[in-house]
Amino acid sequence: IGRMTQGMEPAPFSSTPAQVADAVVKRIRDGGPVELWIPWQLRAMFSVAPFLPRAIWRRMPR
Repeated sequence: IGRMTQGMEPAPFSSTPAQVADAVVKRIRDGGPVELWIPWQLRAMFSVAPFLPRAIWRRMPR
């Protein structure tokens, strides 16, 4: 995406500015809720995260 990350594999669940823009435009056209998760899998991950024990959370890859 930029010079700092050139040649690196994209981070898991990362998105490009174009993907975000497309999702925002689609949401505006569809008239859905204001909250938007891109990619959608992040919503599930972060809704479960507060319930994980700290020991498990600290061992998860970053």
